[in-house]
Amino acid sequence: RAVDRNGGGVVHAELAGDIEIIESTVRDCSAVYDGGVVYARDSGAVSIINSTVARCSAGEYGGVVYADLSGAVSLIGSTVTECSAGDLQRATAASPVRYGGQYGGVVYMRE
Repeated sequence: RAVDRNGGGVVHAELAGDIEIIESTVRDCSAVYDGGVVYARDSGAVSIINSTVARCSAGEYGGVVYADLSGAVSLIGSTVTECSAGDLQRATAASPVRYGGQYGGVVYMRE
């Protein structure tokens, strides 16, 4: 369980390279503002591979990943459950990703 007051409950990266979480279990992580698991700004790609992410949240944007001016975001072979952002609406299969202006229960990206 990790809580970050600013962004990225597990990883906070600015002006960094690629970020990879591989074959891991991440749960009950949160950030007061952005990126319940990963906060990436002006960084490389973010990949979560063959992992389980559960019950992670962000107070504002990106319940799992907040990517601002960063590379591609990939969730490959991973399970994401009960993650939320902003108004705490749960992500659904129909709308887990938002581009600009919304919360992004799983991923929030801004170019």
